[in-house]
Amino acid sequence: MIKKIAFAVALILLLSPLSAFCYQKTTSLTDREIIERLTRLEEEQKILREEMNRRFEQRFDEMDKRITDLVHTANTMMVVFGGLVVAMMGCLYFELAEVMKTFGIWVVVRNLCTMMLCFLEKAGYYVYGFLVLTLKILCDNKSLG
Repeated sequence: MIKKIAFAVALILLLSPLSAFCYQKTTSLTDREIIERLTRLEEEQKILREEMNRRFEQRFDEMDKRITDLVHTANTMMVVFGGLVVAMMGCLYFELAEVMKTFGIWVVVRNLCTMMLCFLEKAGYYVYGFLVLTLKILCDNKSLG
């Protein structure tokens, strides 16, 4: 019988939660410690905020520089292509002037109208009906040359 009682006590001791036997009283924080910790947290938060603002300003400055570089590049490209267009128009003008001296102005006008009419019809731009009609009249007019 003593063996059974000893076994039961040992079983209860082994199966009971051990945390009930290790209770430790926690020390409560004083108001002064709480205030000190809050002040430290506020100071750290202020430092983090300042660093974050500095990084944002640095990134915005980098982005402004990149955008400025892109605008300068776009302006340069526009000037270069504008110059090329002006040069091509000048060459075309002098070439057309030479052709007009040789064949006559109305022959050149009729050929240009024919070319524009072919382009508009192939591209399917029938929306420009008035222009197409005018070009057809100029192309078919026998009195032009």
